[in-house]
Amino acid sequence: MHCCDKDQIAFVRANYFPTGSTVVALSIDPTALDCETRYEPGSGGESERFPHVYGSIRRGDIVDVTVL
Repeated sequence: MHCCDKDQIAFVRANYFPTGSTVVALSIDPTALDCETRYEPGSGGESERFPHVYGSIRRGDIVDVTVL
């Protein structure tokens, strides 16, 4: 799953979601995940690295839901 850190949300929203669309951000506790997370380049060829979760994210791993 493609993810982003909190300080990357504005970039991701501006570049990957249509203007005016409703975006829901799930805040995940990375220490609760029982799978690997890797920081890798974005799928759009960005030089900035983004977290990618390689496995399931369980409901209990989500600590907050925010409508942007």
